[in-house]
Amino acid sequence: MKRQVRRNVFETNSSSMHSLSIAKRGVTEYLHVDECTNKVVTEFGEFGWGYDEYNDPETKLSYLVTMIGESHNCYSIKEIYETNDFKKINDVVSARCECDGIEIKNVDGYIDHQSIDTIDGLMKEYDCTIEEFIFDKGITLVIDNDN
Repeated sequence: MKRQVRRNVFETNSSSMHSLSIAKRGVTEYLHVDECTNKVVTEFGEFGWGYDEYNDPETKLSYLVTMIGESHNCYSIKEIYETNDFKKINDVVSARCECDGIEIKNVDGYIDHQSIDTIDGLMKEYDCTIEEFIFDKGITLVIDNDN
């Protein structure tokens, strides 16, 4: 079996893999703020085997919110709102978008079981902040598998 060493790459022993690809930093994107609630609306996504690349802030925010629900075993939106990880993301989004934070519409989604990490772990692993992860178009979330 061929051995490959890679630095700053999140890896698992699973047949699926989720990673970040960092290209050019500094190109920023924006999230839509709902006029009625003054919040950024998001929901759980489905991040399974695919091969998909995402660099839009909506999908990356959805990934983080889904990861929080999965890693903290939250079964309701209220439980997610109470986690420290959600509070960190909410603070970043509310400051960056000058709004009242994030509203989660549903928790019907998942991340492949072995690709779940903590917010701090993911940001440390890829040497970026929550704000950079969400809003920097140069940071790409890659969903892949080894099949």
